[in-house]
Amino acid sequence: MALVPTCWIRDSSNPVHVFLEKLFQDGTIEGTTQSKTIYDAHEIFKPFSLGVFRNVFNELKSSNGLLLRKRQAEVTASNESSSSSRGLTKVAKLDEEEGATAFMNLDSRFNNNTQPIVVSVYKDHVTEQEKVIILCVLPNGAYEIRFRLIGSGPGTMFAVIEYAWTPIAYEIEALFGDEIKKAEMATCDPKILALKDDLKFTRQHKAQAPKGSIEINLPIPVQTAANTIKREGKTRKDGSQAILVELIAYQFRYTSTSSSSGQ
Repeated sequence: MALVPTCWIRDSSNPVHVFLEKLFQDGTIEGTTQSKTIYDAHEIFKPFSLGVFRNVFNELKSSNGLLLRKRQAEVTASNESSSSSRGLTKVAKLDEEEGATAFMNLDSRFNNNTQPIVVSVYKDHVTEQEKVIILCVLPNGAYEIRFRLIGSGPGTMFAVIEYAWTPIAYEIEALFGDEIKKAEMATCDPKILALKDDLKFTRQHKAQAPKGSIEINLPIPVQTAANTIKREGKTRKDGSQAILVELIAYQFRYTSTSSSSGQ
């Protein structure tokens, strides 16, 4: 059994590094994936601190093209005064030649409470299997919705729902189209420029829709085989939409309890 190195060696002699590289190569890790989600999902990383893991994670994310390798832009005094109210530190932005941009974690500026997500455990009355059901309401107009489980082995407790933003959230000039047509606003209005400026941090390329992700800690381990995952979309006439996901438990507490009580 290979020994886990006391420091992170960045080559094939370190099985932990090889495993992390594989997660990038097979598409498990995407642009919206957070380092802590991957760290928590795999025991192989636990001998290292989250801080050490995050550094290597970000390095590989950059080298795999998920982050653009650019130095942080210096903030001028005027930028500091104009952006201080937003608490935003400016970083390298859109590259006009490549059309790519550096990601920035904007989520730290928001606190979302009581989100429309419910995760429950129940016993299927037909199969008597223990299952997890996830109900997640998504923003109206969200598309390219994708659900996936994260973790190695037959059971995991981590899931991610990913989606593309609805165009109203990033097509800023169209958002103010009526005001622009009435000459009440110009396309160079400061509020339009500010929104377009900060939207550059939300996507890798200016032609792409920004992607959102919802990371879910499941209450019990679930099976990861594709045939154990049932997905269903729900919509209403008002445009609201939700995703329902049913998963089969990796271990069956109800069944084992019933068997024990009958002995």
